[in-house]
Amino acid sequence: LGVRMGPLKALAKEVALDKRVPETQGLYHEETLLRGLVITYLKVDEEERIVLVEKFLGEIDNWSICDAFCSALRSCNKHKELYLPLIKRYIKDSHPYKVRFAVVMLLSYFLEKDELSQSLSLFEQAVREHYYVEMAIAWAVATAFTHHAETVKGWLVSTPLPQNIKLMAIQKIRDSKRTSKEDWRWAGELRKAIRS
Repeated sequence: LGVRMGPLKALAKEVALDKRVPETQGLYHEETLLRGLVITYLKVDEEERIVLVEKFLGEIDNWSICDAFCSALRSCNKHKELYLPLIKRYIKDSHPYKVRFAVVMLLSYFLEKDELSQSLSLFEQAVREHYYVEMAIAWAVATAFTHHAETVKGWLVSTPLPQNIKLMAIQKIRDSKRTSKEDWRWAGELRKAIRS
């Protein structure tokens, strides 16, 4: 189909005015994404939205839908206390895209200073031998680093995360335009230490 995100979001907002999610599961990427976006735009109580979120999670079968859905689920900002138990449950799930959902929700909405320690601990619990889960954790760690470098430095040195995830996170930290030259060098030294 190849529908771009802008028109898809506009259509989802229009469909959400009907106050219901399209019944049929999508055969195509765009159809599935449309269902997810409609859930994020519906004018419903947050408890009702969370029920719809949980139903939708089983439909997510790739990183793109997962990440776009999480990004659009901005109501989480106002209802963190409702989403955190959901995230904690799915961080331990056996389905990789449910785990990725939990990690991406944490990196999107739970990296404030008072939330950081809990989020870092949850990243450790999310570890699965699945590339898109590992990459989400690395991305989350690098994102946390851009906001709280000193705290994340100490954690990254001592965390029990597998070596490959630490190295992915370090690479993302070094690739970021937000990383200072000093932190870039620090990350390079840590990479050498991990590899030796």
